[in-house]
Amino acid sequence: MCKPDIISLYRFIDWSMRLPEDLETAYHHEIIKFREKQKMQYITTAERIGMQKGEIIGIGKGVLIGQILMARPLPGHSGYSRDELENKTLTELERILAKVEARVK
Repeated sequence: MCKPDIISLYRFIDWSMRLPEDLETAYHHEIIKFREKQKMQYITTAERIGMQKGEIIGIGKGVLIGQILMARPLPGHSGYSRDELENKTLTELERILAKVEARVK
């Protein structure tokens, strides 16, 4: 079924069906949501997986930054600023946390 056929079917259903006002409003909102969803660009599987990996890395970095900031500063070191830590890689953050935890114990 092509787009013009779907539009014709929609118009026929809309013409033949009379709903109570509250249902008509709800129906109209659902149609708008559906049309907006159709406008969205398709995300490929590779893009979706990449987005998920990025989210996981971001969460991991956030957890490590939180743990480092919550730990007591290293002796002779004033501690790390959040801005300083946000520019580090996940591996660098893991190393910093290991150093902080080793010195705190």
